[in-house]
Amino acid sequence: MKKKTATPKELFFGRVDELVEKGEWETIREEGAALLEEGEPCGELLFLLALAAFKHHDFAGAVARAKQAYDVDTRVAEYCDLLATLHGMAGDINSASFFVKMASVGTSSPKLAGWLPKSLPTFTEAFFEARTRPFFQKAVRSLSIGNWVDAEHWFSQHLAFHPKDAEAHAGLANALMVQGLYAAAVEHLRAARHVVPSDAKVASLLGTALTAVGQFAEAQAVHRSATAADAAGPAVRAAAIGDLLADPATEPQAIAVEIQHWARDFGVSSDALPPRRSTGSSHRLTVGYVIGMAGRSHSIPFLTEILARHDAQRFRVVGFGAGRLSDPSNIVFQKCFEAWGDTRDADPLTFASMVRAENVDVLINVSGFTSPTLLQAFGARMAPVQAMWSPLFYGMAPANVDVLLTDGFLDPLDGAAVVAGEKLYRLEGSGAVIAPVPLVLPEAAIAGAEARGPVFAADATLAELNIQTVEAWAQILAAVPDAVLLLRDHGFRSGDVGKRLIGLFGNFGLAHRIDLVSVSEPAEFFAEADVCLLPYQSMRPEVAINALAAGLPVVNWSGVGRHRRLVGSVLNFAGLAAEMVAESAEEYRDKAVAWMNATERREAFRSSIRDRLANAPVFNAAGRAADLEKAYLNLHKTVEMADSA
Repeated sequence: MKKKTATPKELFFGRVDELVEKGEWETIREEGAALLEEGEPCGELLFLLALAAFKHHDFAGAVARAKQAYDVDTRVAEYCDLLATLHGMAGDINSASFFVKMASVGTSSPKLAGWLPKSLPTFTEAFFEARTRPFFQKAVRSLSIGNWVDAEHWFSQHLAFHPKDAEAHAGLANALMVQGLYAAAVEHLRAARHVVPSDAKVASLLGTALTAVGQFAEAQAVHRSATAADAAGPAVRAAAIGDLLADPATEPQAIAVEIQHWARDFGVSSDALPPRRSTGSSHRLTVGYVIGMAGRSHSIPFLTEILARHDAQRFRVVGFGAGRLSDPSNIVFQKCFEAWGDTRDADPLTFASMVRAENVDVLINVSGFTSPTLLQAFGARMAPVQAMWSPLFYGMAPANVDVLLTDGFLDPLDGAAVVAGEKLYRLEGSGAVIAPVPLVLPEAAIAGAEARGPVFAADATLAELNIQTVEAWAQILAAVPDAVLLLRDHGFRSGDVGKRLIGLFGNFGLAHRIDLVSVSEPAEFFAEADVCLLPYQSMRPEVAINALAAGLPVVNWSGVGRHRRLVGSVLNFAGLAAEMVAESAEEYRDKAVAWMNATERREAFRSSIRDRLANAPVFNAAGRAADLEKAYLNLHKTVEMADSA
């Protein structure tokens, strides 16, 4: 008689005890999932898959599989026990209690009990260790140390049990966006709006995510929806203003109007503050920097280098930021501040009182609109001099902002960047701050340059790939017919995003001359190219610095308005404006083509870039600190003279 061949399912279960004993849960998950696709649902198989999901910290997946096993046979005590434990670990005590009751009337299976991992607590243990929103707390802890992937995971786990938690939806969206996964954030937030349609913060974040993928009109419509849901919310309105800066169709005057409206509606104007003590002109000047929530900005590391070089004999420097100075995100500030105020839970008047308590003489906001609660307080007179140091700010709102710190490139004397009566103080150096990066001058790409042909490269986001930028690139590629353009992939291959890009470049017959490159390091990306093209209205000077550090010339198109001139300011004070900064689309095209057609010029630039960057004033922390000190002394002297008049 012919021996019957064992089925895949029989073979699998014949090995399960050994796999469980060895802890090979990944094998169980892979082989079990394959079997599940081939046959009818089997409670034991689903139970194993639930345990495998638990071992991978996928509590939502474990509950889903365990519930499927329970649906196959509600009488099995192990299925109920597992569901009770998992719900207990997730803080869902009501569901956990239900399955405990079901387990008490079920039938136990020694075989199933033998598969339980030792790391799985009993329901009793889970119950006594239960915490309110435990997965949410794990997500928040992950955010606090910059572990965005884990934060994304734990917010997702929490939402599987608490789908109407708007705070968790916002947290998950933020975790996605900080990783650059804006399309995924849009998808999640659109789904979240169906669950919590009236939540203004979720709507506001969707507006920001839409801005990041270049859907500017849709973004502002969603921001208006958020504003309608939270008419008195300064943070919601501030987010809408910040996103206006990314839209190339929005002019500075319109942004200034929105800032003025925001200040009118939310700026604090109160005399209910402790008095400042009288000080003479010879005292050490106290300078306060409002950091707020801007601690993770690209500019912060170099900003701390500048502030650490303030003359301690003449200046006392204090900081105001979210969290304690000992928090991981704030440790970088320990070297530059004598005192620190935690503004995390401060309302505008509390923050204003903190500033008064430190007896600040000159107060500088470097957080822009990232901390609207702190910006509100500038409506009150907290310090004799109150200034904005932000190339992204327009107008003199709130009312007690005295001056904007800028430079002669951001706001040219003969230009039109002053759009709302701003009183400007032009620093001698750059008004922009960006950290230098180590030079990485790869040889491989240069050696093969002739064989591969001319290559432009652009590290641009979806928001920066607007019609103005693509039209300009089309003119450049038309002038260099054998050139290709490398785009650094920022999630461009996914679904609708890929289709949009193909259509955008296809409008100019360019789709076949565009290559997407997926790399983690900027140096690796720029190693494949000859010339770096910056998009129109780029507000990311770090891209220009990364390209320069790789030995590439950069071509930047600066328009009207300081937010459009941010990168140009950095290049200007690095001594590179004449070669690399254009003031019109035509000049932008001509500079890009000229660089590409001049091989010897590029090689000479490459050999000189190390010394040029090393000597660039924009990266001279001591010089920039002295520039600021001169400004503060002049501004404070003006106030003293006015008071004595």
